[in-house]
Amino acid sequence: MVFGAMVLLVGLEELTNIRNVERLKKDLRASYCLIDSFLGDSELIGDLTQCVDCVIPP
Repeated sequence: MVFGAMVLLVGLEELTNIRNVERLKKDLRASYCLIDSFLGDSELIGDLTQCVDCVIPP
């Protein structure tokens, strides 16, 4: 999932053919929040989607 998040935000071509390491590190900063939410302890998806979680009882 972490690699998928990096590919989503930076692109597979940029990750496989690294030309400038400093630029790649700068571009990957955008994925830190998404990766933290994957590694977090939350059982709900609202943190990831930035939406309110709703539970509707049967």
